[in-house]
Amino acid sequence: MPIKIGKVSILCLNFDFFKKGCGSRGLVYSISNRIISMVERIGLEEPVCITGGVAKNFAVVRALEELLSVKIYVPEEPQITGALGAALLA
Repeated sequence: MPIKIGKVSILCLNFDFFKKGCGSRGLVYSISNRIISMVERIGLEEPVCITGGVAKNFAVVRALEELLSVKIYVPEEPQITGALGAALLA
């Protein structure tokens, strides 16, 4: 069972916390729930693609797919897609 973590947190956790398997899963679901709260404000249309550095976190992508019940596509280099789009528009 993941531990619920606030919407925005800075954490200093000891090794035992992560060793039990609760910490990392709790962080993944905390990040995912924060993203979902933003999605709920703007709506969701399929197909769904995630960009930015967090898209490289496989666990977050899978948690989002589970919680949103959608397939999420991740570009090969998700952290630079915004920059590429801006360059194309310039």
